[in-house]
Amino acid sequence: MKILLDTHMLIWSMSEKGRTLPQHIQNMINDPGNEKYCSVVSIWETAIKYGAHPEEIGISEN
Repeated sequence: MKILLDTHMLIWSMSEKGRTLPQHIQNMINDPGNEKYCSVVSIWETAIKYGAHPEEIGISEN
């Protein structure tokens, strides 16, 4: 299955907040058989949000 993640889902799926997503959504995102996509705009928005509040977004700089 192809899954398009919006900015909200992209950030939550990569952070601790992802554990609060409904189990069926977590299963779809974590299923290695599913192809995950996001817009380049979502990447841009994530970078802006991270720049403003890095402590709120659990993304490693390494």
